[in-house]
Amino acid sequence: LEQLQNWLREATQQGELVAAGESLDYDYRRNIFLLLHRAASTRTWHEVADELLGKLTSVESWCRDGAARDASETASRIQLETSPACGTSEEGTSPGSGCDLQVEDVANSRAHVEGRLGEEE
Repeated sequence: LEQLQNWLREATQQGELVAAGESLDYDYRRNIFLLLHRAASTRTWHEVADELLGKLTSVESWCRDGAARDASETASRIQLETSPACGTSEEGTSPGSGCDLQVEDVANSRAHVEGRLGEEE
């Protein structure tokens, strides 16, 4: 999450947040939102995740096609289906937590965004 937070800060300062949202497909954006929703339900990351969710959900290109809404619904469903709740860590999710989204997915999404932005230049 720290990497995503740093990237988001840089993208916002450089005015690239809208373009990044436009360059990512639905699945990438949904997975980022899903990770943030899951992290927001933990004690360790909830403040950071809430902040990032607020920033991304305020940008139309990130929310298009229902990516933010679908991730929220999926996160709610997962939270109801799994117990205890998914705990995130630097390495990914807690073993046996029933969560299938890993921190590496966000790193791959970040690399994808940076690659797509580089192609447009």
